[in-house]
Amino acid sequence: AFNALQRYGVEVRGGMVKVSKKLQVANPQHTPPSRSASDRGSFVIIGGGAAGFAAAHALRAKNWRGRILMYSGDGEAPYDRTLLTKDYLDGHFGGDRLEIAKNALGKLDVDLELRVNVEALEPANNTLRLADGRRQVYDKLLLATGSAPKRLDIPGADGPNVFVLRTLADCRRILNAASHARRAV
Repeated sequence: AFNALQRYGVEVRGGMVKVSKKLQVANPQHTPPSRSASDRGSFVIIGGGAAGFAAAHALRAKNWRGRILMYSGDGEAPYDRTLLTKDYLDGHFGGDRLEIAKNALGKLDVDLELRVNVEALEPANNTLRLADGRRQVYDKLLLATGSAPKRLDIPGADGPNVFVLRTLADCRRILNAASHARRAV
């Protein structure tokens, strides 16, 4: 978790525990060190989900001074996928609360590219080949792509009203279909 847990004052008096008011807990804000011309290292993170964001956050917290690039096939900045099947899907809150990296990637000096897929890794020369034809050289690389849903291998499973849920876009398609559906399985 990136946000501090709530804390309360606690005292033990005469064998009794007394919990007092909530204590203010500051969430540490990390300011990345400024880069100099000697910072030539690049760290590429493939995957723009929670793990990719956590890695970028940890790199800066450990004072990685080089460039951090994050490539994501998703169309959204890192968000909490677990909430898609819970609070977002049942309408408890909107998409603005799913985002885990609210403006943080910019503050961490992370270059995020959305809707970019990596087609090949060339570890012999530390290079990625992106789906759009570009090549990217890296010094360090982290694969944080997550997983893909496994579709049922039965007749009808590829029908237009059969959905999988992994991304925010998937969730929005389900919500749209459910808004005028009479039955759901």
